[in-house]
Amino acid sequence: MDKNETITVPVENVGQAYLEILRARGIKYFFGNSGTDFGPIIDGLAKFGAEKKTHPMPITVPHEFVAVSMAQGYAMITGEPQVVMVHVIVGTGNASAAVMNASRLNVPMIFFSRPDAADRRGNERQPEQLHPLGAGVFRSGQLAARVHALGLRAA
Repeated sequence: MDKNETITVPVENVGQAYLEILRARGIKYFFGNSGTDFGPIIDGLAKFGAEKKTHPMPITVPHEFVAVSMAQGYAMITGEPQVVMVHVIVGTGNASAAVMNASRLNVPMIFFSRPDAADRRGNERQPEQLHPLGAGVFRSGQLAARVHALGLRAA
């Protein structure tokens, strides 16, 4: 498949769409320190496993700095971009120095985190206010709009 080609695949949630994008781009590993926002990703991994679909292998790492550093090392050895996802603001803070290291070395990496579920005043956000990976299931039109820029169209 041409990496600039738009494909249409059936998905049930944003986590599955995200994994389809990574799979289509040839990403082999997914480094992460998971939290409550990983539900759609875990659901997608379970569905892909049940369907015997190839998918990025999740590598659970107990600290965000180490997750980014592992992804950086793998990318430096193979030349392949790596993916890291961490849990909300605290995870992003823990990973920030390692992200800076990778950036200064021009290491190809996709780093994801979603905003915290509470705003600065401590008020809970509604699901539609959260990052799509944290919010879970979206209607097809919303999902298509969010992932289309990455070359995937929801069926």
